[in-house]
Amino acid sequence: MKKCDLDPSHWEAMAADRTKWRRTIKDKVCEFESRRREQLDARRDELKARPPAAIQYTYIGGVLTCSECGRTFTAKIGFVSHWRTHQRSSQN
Repeated sequence: MKKCDLDPSHWEAMAADRTKWRRTIKDKVCEFESRRREQLDARRDELKARPPAAIQYTYIGGVLTCSECGRTFTAKIGFVSHWRTHQRSSQN
């Protein structure tokens, strides 16, 4: 009830009028649920946001190809290993 912004000191006075109490509770719970969903969605979006990929895959005619030397690959792991050798050689 406290998370729904209902002051506990006024509960008894509000509960005396049953219809007003029920309506107030329903409205406050709906407001709380919408705030909770918005917070969950924001947290989920934050977690799902990814940095851009460090490696750009180049497909030419449906075949994975190195953009620097033109070598073709059947598996991405082979391309990544090959790409790292280009990175090391360019740093020297």
